[in-house]
Amino acid sequence: MLFLSRFSRAADALLALDLIARNNTTRTFSILGPVQDAFKSHMTASERERAFSDAVVLVAGAFPRRDSAVAQLYSHWDRCAIYLPDVFSLKKAFCEEKTLNPGFTPPQIYCELNNMCQR
Repeated sequence: MLFLSRFSRAADALLALDLIARNNTTRTFSILGPVQDAFKSHMTASERERAFSDAVVLVAGAFPRRDSAVAQLYSHWDRCAIYLPDVFSLKKAFCEEKTLNPGFTPPQIYCELNNMCQR
C-alpha cells in the first residue's frame, strides 16, 4: 500500500508539472515528447542505444507472438492494437538514432518485432 501511495503522489506531481500525461481509458501514463527529447539530449550514443534496447525488450515481451500454432496475428488484433503505437515509436526512435549515429545497429529482437508488424 505504501508503494501505491508514493506512486500516486509522484504521478500527481509529474502531471501537475505537465511532464507526463494520463490516459484514463487505457489506464496508462506517457512521458511527453519534449521531456523525452530533453532527456535524450543529455545521453551519450551508448546510453541511447541501451535505452532503445531496453524499450524494445519491454515492447516485444508484451506484443503477441506468431508461432507454429498462430501463423497470423489477426486473432490477436485487440492486443496488437494496444502495442502498435509503441512499435511505431520504436521505429521513429530507430530512424532518429540511425541519423545521429550511422553505426547504430538495432538488436535482433527489434528487427523481428518490426517484421511482425509489417502487415
